[in-house]
Amino acid sequence: MLQLRSLENYIKFDYVKWVFRYLLAPPVWLALTFIVQQELHAAKIVGLLGGESYNGSVYYPYAGVLSQGLNPNNVLGDSIVNGGISNSALNQAGLGLVGGAGNGEAYAAFILPSNQVVPLSDLPIGSITRVSLNNLGNGVISGLSGSGQYLALVSLAAVPAQIPVPTGITMHAVSIGNSGRTLVGGNLSSASYLAEISSSGTLIPITLPATSFVTSISINNTGTALVSANSTDLYAAFVDIDNNITPVNLPVASGAIDAVSINNFNNGLVAGYKGDYSYAAFVAANGNVSEILGASVGGGSVFSSVSINNANAGLVGGYSVSAGAHYPLAFLVLPNGQTISLDVPQTFSGEIDSVSINQAGIGLIGGFTTDANANTLNYGALIAPNGTVVPLTIYTVPDPNGVIGISSATIIDAATPQSFGAYASAVYSQLAAASALETHFIKMNVKVNSNTASLALMASTDPCQAMQRERGDINPQNVFWAVPIFNYVHVQSQNYIPTYDNTVGGILLGYDRTMGNFLVGAGFGYAFNYAAYQQGLGHSKIDEELGCLYMIYHNDYVRTNAAIWGGGYQLRNERHMLAIATSYGKTHGWILSPHLEVAFPIGIKGHYRVEPFAMFDWVNNWQHSYAETGSSAFNLILGSLYNSLLQSEIGIRFYEQVQKQNGVFTFEQKFCYVNQVPFNVNSISTYFVGGAASAFPIATGSSVVQNLGDVQIFGSYFPNNTRYPYIALMAEAMLGFSYQSYFASLELGKRF
Repeated sequence: MLQLRSLENYIKFDYVKWVFRYLLAPPVWLALTFIVQQELHAAKIVGLLGGESYNGSVYYPYAGVLSQGLNPNNVLGDSIVNGGISNSALNQAGLGLVGGAGNGEAYAAFILPSNQVVPLSDLPIGSITRVSLNNLGNGVISGLSGSGQYLALVSLAAVPAQIPVPTGITMHAVSIGNSGRTLVGGNLSSASYLAEISSSGTLIPITLPATSFVTSISINNTGTALVSANSTDLYAAFVDIDNNITPVNLPVASGAIDAVSINNFNNGLVAGYKGDYSYAAFVAANGNVSEILGASVGGGSVFSSVSINNANAGLVGGYSVSAGAHYPLAFLVLPNGQTISLDVPQTFSGEIDSVSINQAGIGLIGGFTTDANANTLNYGALIAPNGTVVPLTIYTVPDPNGVIGISSATIIDAATPQSFGAYASAVYSQLAAASALETHFIKMNVKVNSNTASLALMASTDPCQAMQRERGDINPQNVFWAVPIFNYVHVQSQNYIPTYDNTVGGILLGYDRTMGNFLVGAGFGYAFNYAAYQQGLGHSKIDEELGCLYMIYHNDYVRTNAAIWGGGYQLRNERHMLAIATSYGKTHGWILSPHLEVAFPIGIKGHYRVEPFAMFDWVNNWQHSYAETGSSAFNLILGSLYNSLLQSEIGIRFYEQVQKQNGVFTFEQKFCYVNQVPFNVNSISTYFVGGAASAFPIATGSSVVQNLGDVQIFGSYFPNNTRYPYIALMAEAMLGFSYQSYFASLELGKRF
């Protein structure tokens, strides 16, 4: 059998080495590894603009990615010349598709969410004029080649699959739905042409009434399409999945419908012109037509682009004509049919050529304007749900003063705030306070289990120890204590919740009294929590007031403690949307958290003890509703919410006590498995202040269950003379792949 060294030497040498090597080194190494390997999340693409720039001699294609800030990043740079982007599309995953011309031939490319450009190969000499992309990443492109019309199905996984096009057909519109249904349209000789691309890659013609050519196609998630065509009268029609045609009952008048958009409830917007005036109307599959814009806009006006969302909010863009010049026009269409004229530049010449609106009512428009010197300039803007126009700064490449025109604009739902901030921050303050109380419970466990030393002291005939008995240094029944705390929590992005960090600092004060095998007490405290959200999304500050009642019962075989926490907090939140708009919010909430622990101390030879245990903390959080304020046009109204987090721990503690002349040193290490299960963190509905679009969901917290490893070290010193305070220190690391928590506390107490 291995001969043990003296206890004193063991403490000075082997024990210290063992603690560092097996207890301190692994969590420190893991902590450093997690910190170094923190993932830097790139901002997601939420909008895409397509166009071209001209520096006086060369045209450059332009594909502007909107993610953060008012300056869309031209991902094409200046590597492609002699061309432009005619059309672009962006799906809800942030995957883009652009088409046009460059370097003297047709050009098309996918734009990944990482901003990487993946050009398509095997394209003809010519140009790509129309593109469409669905949420599955499948697209369709059309254009002109040296031999006629070009049409192909495209995806990231394969080279373009060219579709044979009969001679004499010119394509003006393409659309692919999320169901996979793909329609193309244009003209054949002097008649309109509409066809569906079959699964075998052939065109299946769909017969339309006598019209000259198809101008626009839009397909919703069910596969129902809305199609417009140039005719002697205004013409648009719904096309169901069986290719049955249901014409829209539009006015019998000269003019044309140039743009259509359909939502998932088979409601649509159509736009163009009627006689000498622009025209726009709501249309429905049941035949209802409601004009929303017409002669009141002014003579010589034309609408060339529309977009509608599922709430029946929409955008309409085009131009008016006066004295031979075009002036930009754009309107926000409210679900009730009312319209808001948007404050776009009324320069000598210009147009709004493309509009897009997402499900929350945020829009993106693009076109061109002119300056005082009649130079043609780019134009793009975000549109808030209340009609506020937020212009974008679109730089040309390589000459900022060159000519540019934005021909297509797409915005997706990711441009809408996905989460409002604060998340589980109030819960983390409470968990930090619970860890601080654990420090006190461990210390009390040390105290009540040092009765062996106390009994020896009572029976001793040593003169010094007799003096200790006379001073009443044995088993004091009352304790005042204070625990300053610090906790840092890092949580990686989960679902719609971005990566964020919580830094918690605070203090707890308490009093307890020992009565036989029971200890009862109460505490109160304050915690300040600063939560910082990555990707420039903002931060929050939380002031939290806490109180608790607790009890410990112990005997030689079992130790159990229970506590009930309660308190309130005040939240101040600062949220940034796309780094262009700042909103401020203030609210308050309440916390209620029961705590329970059961442990089974087992004595080992000498001054050692092990203690298997199980512990539970259930933090319940009620937060009041509030409305954001500030000059931002994107302030949110947020309803009240309730969520909770159940933290369960199961593990083992190791104790060692060292009796010295003036007091007792105690060391403790804890190893355990921690499980955190969130409840009621489903998204809640919110909407923009002053916005007319319907409510949209916003995340309130992550539903991800955390499985963590926990390592804790503890040390305390109890002087034999109760005139002096005791001291206890604890450090704890709770580590997982997407969650890390680092906690430290220092307890000072006075026994009497």
